[in-house]
Amino acid sequence: MKCAVLSGEKTISLEDRPKPKPGSEEIVIDAKACGICGTDLHGYLHGKIIPTGTIMGHELSGIVDDTGSEVTSVKPGDRVVVHPAKKCLQCFWCVRGQMNLCGNSVSIGLSPEHDGGFAEYVRIPSERMLFPFPDSVSFEQGALTEPLATAYHAVRISRFKPGDTVLVVGAGPIGIAAIQFLRIGGAGRIVALEIAPERRDIALRAGADLVFDPIQEGSGLISMLRDITDGVGFDSAFECSGVPAAIAQSLYHIRRGGQYILTGISDKDTPLNTLYISLSEIDIMGSFGSRYFEFQSVIMMMEKGMIDTDLLITDCIALEDIEKKGFKRLTESKDVLKIIVNPK
Repeated sequence: MKCAVLSGEKTISLEDRPKPKPGSEEIVIDAKACGICGTDLHGYLHGKIIPTGTIMGHELSGIVDDTGSEVTSVKPGDRVVVHPAKKCLQCFWCVRGQMNLCGNSVSIGLSPEHDGGFAEYVRIPSERMLFPFPDSVSFEQGALTEPLATAYHAVRISRFKPGDTVLVVGAGPIGIAAIQFLRIGGAGRIVALEIAPERRDIALRAGADLVFDPIQEGSGLISMLRDITDGVGFDSAFECSGVPAAIAQSLYHIRRGGQYILTGISDKDTPLNTLYISLSEIDIMGSFGSRYFEFQSVIMMMEKGMIDTDLLITDCIALEDIEKKGFKRLTESKDVLKIIVNPK
């Protein structure tokens, strides 16, 4: 089978490897669509976060090709979306319903032991990672389930309620998805911050009321956003950029007693003004990944046409073009949102 392998820093090689065979509890998926995630991009750029020799890709949809002897919930021919992580369902976090924090999680696309979706066929460790989806939802839309569920999880676990004024920092795939879920949830006003012109336009189309370039607004941004919120500040802010400067600065846009939800991932130290946090009683919450039932909710919302998935997909490319038209394009342009790879 054809596959794209991370072979070094800023290097992806196309290889032919044997088609995987399922173990007794495993499933082999005929991969149809797989999105390039920010985690994949970090692995490509830095060459250390993800080991060389890995077939990356965890935003995956496809058709069940073969199943192990103990698999009962899916069969060959089923159209499925793949949750990227196998949860143990037995650890401290799983038994409390926080399975996205599972202490024994095994994920595809992050190591050579568990290859991901940038290949014609993918071996999935467990049937509970698979979610059937209807013919009315395309494979490309199905590949968006994971990033959509990540944004949905952040909104769902927050204190957000209808009528709230909300700030979304960063209009990448997670930010655009968060704007749509906030609009579905009845937000009173949504303001987004984004430096890329095309993404600012998409944020407006996704449901934001106002969008600003924080660099262009400069030092006047804090007072301008205070004026927009009648001098109070935002009820909540969803940080979706993962940029340390944006994380630190966005704190000052939140009202006293408000909430700051950290959704964007950053591997750099980010100083936060703890005095301001304490005096303002700002509730800071982290958000990571998603839970299995949230996948089902997102699939249902796509089936009902509640989410505009076209806003998220910048391009669909062939596996042979994954480096030039995928990874390199993502590093060179801030206007690109989601690039979907079609392995066949």
